[in-house]
Amino acid sequence: MDYNPSANNAFQRMLATMNGLADLFLRAKHWQLFLLLFVFPILVELAATGYMPTTLRSWRDLGPGGLVCLGLMWIAMLCLIAWLWAMGSFLNSLQKPGLTLKLPLFHVALLYPPV
Repeated sequence: MDYNPSANNAFQRMLATMNGLADLFLRAKHWQLFLLLFVFPILVELAATGYMPTTLRSWRDLGPGGLVCLGLMWIAMLCLIAWLWAMGSFLNSLQKPGLTLKLPLFHVALLYPPV
């Protein structure tokens, strides 16, 4: 296999332009992503079952423990969306200029599922 310094330099320039959040998700190991995107939400859901009332008529029925669990669930959802955004932006930057995705449509598509 031949070493291609120009391809390596292009890759290094591309990595240098990523912002901090995307860099965090793209450089994470597979087990770190598994803990963040799978184990953390499952543990929050399991903990929430003990704090959630069986009949919920209003958000005021949650109590402080329920609100904390609800906040942690939102954090887990935002982590998943941020990971999807980082992967999509990175893969979009790898495309040839004529084939790149229109970024405004991409951002709308990311916001649509949680809404």
